[in-house]
Amino acid sequence: MMRSLAHEHARVSFEGRLSDTELHKIVGASFDETEVLRRNTTSARMDFVVLPLTPGTVPEIEKAIVSKVGFKNSAGIVHVQIEAHSRLAFVCVR
Repeated sequence: MMRSLAHEHARVSFEGRLSDTELHKIVGASFDETEVLRRNTTSARMDFVVLPLTPGTVPEIEKAIVSKVGFKNSAGIVHVQIEAHSRLAFVCVR
């Protein structure tokens, strides 16, 4: 999904236990919500990062998350959102 929505005006957010990833090291990473990409956990606040989603950053994002975090239980990524042209284009909730 990231590859198909990647372009100059796209961003992706990840929420969960992200300490085992290197998402925060990707150029353009922000820990702030945007008008479109918002936190979805309020109780037991989790890590949150917004990244530019371009054809150039997709391989970096994949490298930062593939086999480093789980998508089950309370470990790893629990919420992913993709914004394209200032609109929510994709949401995945565990």
